[in-house]
Amino acid sequence: MAWYGKKGTEIIGEVKSGVVVYPVDTGLPTPYYYIELADTGEDTQMVACYRLIDKDIKKYYKTGDYSNLRKPYRVDKVHKPAFKAETALGKVLNSKVKNGEVYMQTSYAPACFVSEVTTNTDTATGKLEQGFKEYVPREVGKVIQDHKQKVVNVPDQEPTGVFIGLSHVHWLKDVITPENLSDYLGYLNSYYFGSDSIGY
Repeated sequence: MAWYGKKGTEIIGEVKSGVVVYPVDTGLPTPYYYIELADTGEDTQMVACYRLIDKDIKKYYKTGDYSNLRKPYRVDKVHKPAFKAETALGKVLNSKVKNGEVYMQTSYAPACFVSEVTTNTDTATGKLEQGFKEYVPREVGKVIQDHKQKVVNVPDQEPTGVFIGLSHVHWLKDVITPENLSDYLGYLNSYYFGSDSIGY
């Protein structure tokens, strides 16, 4: 999966999913974030970090299966009426004629922070390695859209002082990423890391 700018330049390349975990004295490592790491250009990468679902964390502690740890999402049953409701007649017919399309729609929560992959000293181990800065969790890149406009929430990010080495990431296999993930990560990369070509 790749994301391209207006001139055909690839902005987002391969995307890997994983979970940030830290070891404890006994038992399973403690999970903190679900992450998506994306290639964003020549030798540059970014990380989008998401909160974990509480019930998934409980399931992980029971099973030891990392694939139980996912980023927050919601599944809704959507009914698309048969007729456009912009007219009085359309509204009346939609209320009387019980047809149309019914489908399930999955919505994913926005990232709580995004960070650039750099080389620095891991806060927990003191070792020099590739990793990323942690930021105070906020909803980053939440898209609010209606038929007239699109508003994207891109708050300032406040660093916590913690540097998370990639050695703390348990990489997941066979993870299906949601539709439009490339566009979403491309937008965040453009906003936070100054890429000058956005494909909108």
